[in-house]
Amino acid sequence: MSSISSSLLGASIKGLPVRTVEKGKFKFDTGRGVIEWQEGKKQEYRLLADGMVKEPKSFSYAEISSFPRIEQVSDLHCVEGWSVNGLKWAASGSRK
Repeated sequence: MSSISSSLLGASIKGLPVRTVEKGKFKFDTGRGVIEWQEGKKQEYRLLADGMVKEPKSFSYAEISSFPRIEQVSDLHCVEGWSVNGLKWAASGSRK
């Protein structure tokens, strides 16, 4: 299979449904960094980095948002034989 341009790939997947087990079960309030579950439960969003790390850490949404914004361009190669070159990725932190 030949390489697919990123714009063609983007157009082809735009109409596909979101695939997640949590679809419709919660909302994320980016202003407060809070997850609001369908059942009414609310909790602060936290990212836990643990496991095979030297020092486990937990980050709040505000801490993550304050990280410097980092961008990179990468090529994506699928094991099925197709590739997308020149994809721009960016961290979700602030633009510093």
